[in-house]
Amino acid sequence: MFGIKRLAKENCRLSLELKQRMFELSILYEIANSISYTLDYDDLFRRLIDSLHQIVDYDICTFLILSEEENKNNMVMLIAHPVHEKLVEEIMNKAITTLNTLRPDVGWGKRI
Repeated sequence: MFGIKRLAKENCRLSLELKQRMFELSILYEIANSISYTLDYDDLFRRLIDSLHQIVDYDICTFLILSEEENKNNMVMLIAHPVHEKLVEEIMNKAITTLNTLRPDVGWGKRI
C-alpha cells in the first residue's frame, strides 16, 4: 500500500513535468513559425521577447540592436507591467553604460 501511494505521487510529478515541457515546446514551435518569415532584427527580437513573456514573467525587457552604420543603433524596451518612469530611466542608463563599457568603440551617447 505504501508503494502505491509513492507511485501515484511520482506519476503526478511526472505528469506535471511532461505538461510543462509540452508547453515549452509549443512556445518554441510558435517562435520558430513566427520568426521564419522575419527579416528585420527589430521585429525578430520583439517576437522573441513577446514569446519569452509567456514563459518568464518580467516587468521590463530591454535589448540593444547595434548597427555598423553610424547613428543607427537602437534600444527597445518592452514594458509588460506598469512601472515607475524613474525605473525605466535607470534601466536605460544602465544598458547604455554597460554597452559603453563592453564596446567603447560603439560610443553610444544618447538613447534612441
